[in-house]
Amino acid sequence: MVKKLLAVGCSYTEDDYPFPVWPKLLAEKFNMKCINLGQSGSGNEYIYSRTLDTLVTEKNLGLVVVMWSEFQRLDFCKKGIWKALHFKVGDVERNIEEWANKLMKTLTERGYDDIVGQTERSIRLFYSLQHIMESEEYNNIPFY
Repeated sequence: MVKKLLAVGCSYTEDDYPFPVWPKLLAEKFNMKCINLGQSGSGNEYIYSRTLDTLVTEKNLGLVVVMWSEFQRLDFCKKGIWKALHFKVGDVERNIEEWANKLMKTLTERGYDDIVGQTERSIRLFYSLQHIMESEEYNNIPFY
């Protein structure tokens, strides 16, 4: 039975380019089936959640590779559909919908774009997933 490579990340992982992306190339190199859950614009909550969901549901995983995103993204899930909202960077509003830019502006005005807080939130997710992958249940699956 062929082992599976699980790849989760943002646009640098997503398989929506006219050329092969790193998850596909890595899976081919190791003769594995590729499960690519990369989603453009996604943040670390999406990456963390989708990785955990897949660990629970998929069997025969041979490698898990997570490409973390930037910390200025907030992810929400509604009826199984994930949406990331982005804090403004410099003068650049990064959301397509105007309501999303207004919401992120309100959060910024109230101090919720705090770099320290956003970084600490991301580090908690990184540490938590690393700790889960080191647990007895998953420690035989290589994790990067």
